[in-house]
Amino acid sequence: MKEFFSNLKFVWQYAKDQKVKLIKYILCNFVVVIISVVVPIISANIIIYLTDSMFYQLLMMASVLCLLELLRNMLNYFSRYYSMIIFRESFIKIQTALGKNILRLENKIIDSNSSGVFIQRLTSDTSRLADIFNVLNLYLSRILINLGIFIAVFIISFRAFIYLIVMVIVLYLIERRRVRIYNSKDKEFRKQNEKVTGFVSEIVRGLRDIKMLHSEDSFSSELHSQVEELNQSRYLMMRVNNRYNCLRFCLQDIFHLGLIFLLVYLIMTGNLAVANGLVIHNYQGRVTSIIDILGILLQSIKDFNLSCSRVFAIMYSDQFSKEKFGSRHLDKVNGDFCFSHVNFHYDSNNRKVLDNLSFEVHANETVAFVGKSGAGKSTIFNLLCKMYDVDSGSITIDGVDISLLDRESIRGNITIISQSPYIYILVFGI
Repeated sequence: MKEFFSNLKFVWQYAKDQKVKLIKYILCNFVVVIISVVVPIISANIIIYLTDSMFYQLLMMASVLCLLELLRNMLNYFSRYYSMIIFRESFIKIQTALGKNILRLENKIIDSNSSGVFIQRLTSDTSRLADIFNVLNLYLSRILINLGIFIAVFIISFRAFIYLIVMVIVLYLIERRRVRIYNSKDKEFRKQNEKVTGFVSEIVRGLRDIKMLHSEDSFSSELHSQVEELNQSRYLMMRVNNRYNCLRFCLQDIFHLGLIFLLVYLIMTGNLAVANGLVIHNYQGRVTSIIDILGILLQSIKDFNLSCSRVFAIMYSDQFSKEKFGSRHLDKVNGDFCFSHVNFHYDSNNRKVLDNLSFEVHANETVAFVGKSGAGKSTIFNLLCKMYDVDSGSITIDGVDISLLDRESIRGNITIISQSPYIYILVFGI
């Protein structure tokens, strides 16, 4: 739980601007909880009045119950309204913050990870982070609502109350184990899902080239293999749910049968009225629903913690290193560039792309770099814009090493039009 509260504190910095709405949201749910605790007791009295033919009291209780239900409906409406606003604003801020961190990543980190790593974390994981306050409030409120049933049963019969408590504890232990195993499978599933998402995005982005190279069959085969592996991971997750749910539901049915035996015994020994026994039996389903709610809450907390670890990895860990620039600023760049004994290789390949390269380009000169594919033409411009850091040697702009210059001095004064059309689609809409 220490990890959870630490993560919750982090997310709060993006949601605190919605503090007033969050308070209103909690107050609405708090009143709903109170109403939901009272409703089972009133409903129990209605059943008793009906079986005892006390129709005047029955109509009075029914009228009170109707008013409470109408109030609860209105409170639920406003609760959902505040919930949507809180999620929307928090989601925007968290997603924007993560997006800014992704844009600051070193290119070698982007090269070594599939796009699915960033897509999944920027969409699914940030959504889980933004929704955590609503999830907590919703399911904790539902648990408190159903605790009203326990209060009603406690008032009616202490023995039945103890029986239900034991039943809930046993079923909860099974559900907690299910969530723990499911979460370990989910972690593997998300990794595989990132891989598939990245591969699919690469197919879509390079669709024309795939067709041109007549490589449809090869890519289809690889896609089938990855999707098959992904769905195997999903199957293993679902199998955990299936096995533990079967065990829980079987035990739940046995406990329900045992409750009937207990109620019959209490009625026969004069310790419980028939009408009260009927009330307890009718509400036993609401009691066991607490286990479902607890399971969802535990799963949501596990999902939240896992999503936080994945988002934090990009934002704070050394695994996803960020670009580094100097602090020196050039107000006006003249346009003299110099490569001096530059060596460079990409992390994915130990072969040197540039080997002891030296040249100078002076302002207002026109220079063409000619060479076969892979000779290092694009690499020269990538290094000039500090998209990558050189292995050794130096690159200067107007006599200043680019490692000392700030981002604006370098990329604000150099324009490179690459072969990729995406930037044009974004800017011009063509």
